[in-house]
Amino acid sequence: MVEFKQRHHRLLILLVISGDISLNPGPAKHPCGHCYKEVAKNHRAVLCETCNYWWHIKCANISPTSYNDLCNSEEPWLCNDCNSFKFTNSFFDISLQNSTCMNTSNSSSSSESSGSDIFTELREARKKHINNFHICHLNINSMRYKFDELKPILLDKIVDCLIISETKLDSSFKDSLFEVDGYKLQRSDRTDHGGGIATFMRADIPARRRLDTECKTLENIVYEITLDKFKWLIYAIYRPPSMANNIFYDSINILLDKGSKFIENYMVIGDLNYDFMVKNKSQILEDIYM
Repeated sequence: MVEFKQRHHRLLILLVISGDISLNPGPAKHPCGHCYKEVAKNHRAVLCETCNYWWHIKCANISPTSYNDLCNSEEPWLCNDCNSFKFTNSFFDISLQNSTCMNTSNSSSSSESSGSDIFTELREARKKHINNFHICHLNINSMRYKFDELKPILLDKIVDCLIISETKLDSSFKDSLFEVDGYKLQRSDRTDHGGGIATFMRADIPARRRLDTECKTLENIVYEITLDKFKWLIYAIYRPPSMANNIFYDSINILLDKGSKFIENYMVIGDLNYDFMVKNKSQILEDIYM
């Protein structure tokens, strides 16, 4: 046994002096958001306020001059990933062919002439189904930085209800900052660093928020609306990836059970952070709706 330990010790020494192995191997303490290599104290790097990753200025395509400007500025910096919309497939419409609550007039603030309009699909859907109720969900990842980009679809009345998750707002951001004529804003904030959900509902659509049915253990907003003489509940929900499956399962079942006692029709819309393409990762959703 002694001989084995001595031989084992010599092998370890050889590995260390070879220079190809760390004395304390493990993941980088501060990995770069692009290359995932260590961001050391002597590296020029910037911190993304949203994802909390450090980025080498070379990986973030930041020039040394811009880097110096950022160091002397109090403005937050966002990486390219966090500074872009994350679209989901939670977009659909519901027939309102006989409804009288739809405003079919054209908006004078239309921006359809923009060649880079990221809402082209929504505009086309509105044109084809002008009398339908259009509802859209966006994971916007910080509403304060993206509001000017999404505002045109509200000004042009492209959607009747817009649901936004990961608003990242708190009470210091007043509703007046996000007001849009013709829409009613409802919010359910977490903090300015994560989570949160908001809705913009057309003011001329018969709708009211149902605070009495909302669940305290979920980030959610519940709306009761009347579509073509039928009542519906719209559940706007955001589930963070860190939320345990059993907590989500119990919470959403409580939420749906409350509403089903008085309104049969409902829609669940939002970002639940489940991969629908992988069955074992989305099985919980099938269990809920069975």
